[in-house]
Amino acid sequence: MKILVVDDDIDTREFIAFLLKKYGANVTAVASANEALAALTQSLPGILLSDKPVEPALVDAIANLIAE
Repeated sequence: MKILVVDDDIDTREFIAFLLKKYGANVTAVASANEALAALTQSLPGILLSDKPVEPALVDAIANLIAE
């Protein structure tokens, strides 16, 4: 399972990524919405896990990527 983790706190981000990887997930961890968007253009995850509500512009960008 591909999971994209978005969290601006490095300790939290790395800990979540560590735990998910321990259970076999393929994890990409990034610090910002802009980094998340860049990661999404490379590969769409099955799950996007974010510490904050996703900004409307990012939601639109994600929807456009999925529709392609």
